[in-house]
Amino acid sequence: MITPTNKQLDALKKVVNIGIGKAASKLNELLGSHIEIAAPSIIVFDPEKPGEEFTDMDSSKLASVQRGFYGSFSGSSILVFPSESAVKLVAALTDEKPGTEGLDKLKVDTLNEVGNILINSFMGTINNLLSTHIDFLLPNYIEGNFIDLLKHPDSKEIEMFLLIRTNFKVQDHQVNGEIFLIFEPDSIKDLLNAIDKLETTIHK
Repeated sequence: MITPTNKQLDALKKVVNIGIGKAASKLNELLGSHIEIAAPSIIVFDPEKPGEEFTDMDSSKLASVQRGFYGSFSGSSILVFPSESAVKLVAALTDEKPGTEGLDKLKVDTLNEVGNILINSFMGTINNLLSTHIDFLLPNYIEGNFIDLLKHPDSKEIEMFLLIRTNFKVQDHQVNGEIFLIFEPDSIKDLLNAIDKLETTIHK
């Protein structure tokens, strides 16, 4: 697998920061609340050795919306919430009370809609900045533990891949979540080439 240089990592973080900023703005529009976002981290991820930086993701009760993408590069964008945060978010958006039958019925559809909006904004911004083209698969709602959420639906084994992680908080509603961006091994070269072209254009 190709390993990004420090220069490429810095450029990629800048692109991701702009993308998550756009997604946070969309979430702000939905909730009418300030969104705090953290700087992204980028690693070559080995699912067999998650590392200490993912100990906070040990919970088996995670709710996620995933959208696979393909084109100039391929992978998945995953919006992840701890179960309690997912319930609070849906309650805030639907005015249903946590624990009610009405909320349970609305949960999957509401989270899919939110995931669709945030991921489209996030990935669309990255796509535009890099002058690339990607198409999306339909959103897919999945619950489970962290490693289960990272499994590609068509793959029996999990390979190493480039993983970008950033988290956000909605203090007014006590909601926190994560956006994970996964690039499959065969796409990393194309991604880094796009990053290099962007850097060349900026510094001309």
